[in-house]
Amino acid sequence: MKDNNMISKKIMPPTFFYIYIMLAVALHFVVPIKQLIVGPYRLLGVIPILFGLWLNLWADQLFKKLKTTVKPFEKSTTFIDEGPFRFTRNPMYVGMTAALVGVAIILGSVLVFLIPILFAVHMHRAYIVHEETALAEIFGRGFTDYCGRVRRWL
Repeated sequence: MKDNNMISKKIMPPTFFYIYIMLAVALHFVVPIKQLIVGPYRLLGVIPILFGLWLNLWADQLFKKLKTTVKPFEKSTTFIDEGPFRFTRNPMYVGMTAALVGVAIILGSVLVFLIPILFAVHMHRAYIVHEETALAEIFGRGFTDYCGRVRRWL
């Protein structure tokens, strides 16, 4: 077990998602540099939030239906390439990132738009690289062919 994955193995991605939301809100109020989006346009942030929630629920439902783990460091028993997995190899991370974009739009301040980017980089380094390596070991050519057909994010 690598030291840099110790925290990632103990804290699951949804927890980090909530931490990043709190960080976004804190940045908005503590460092209000400039408001990029104002007035009623900020309500457009609801769209990516709802999209992200829907994408996460859809992917989670498939994990349950196919009886495989959703936890990043547990061994997968089923390779999923249907539903949202036809469009992205990581629909749950895409969904959480979309929701963070929505939060940034609702808050509207400059620094908050860094949060979805930081979250995506964090998820890539802490989880996605490991997950894809493990899936390639478990499912071999089927998974590597899938990677050639379907993008990691979108």
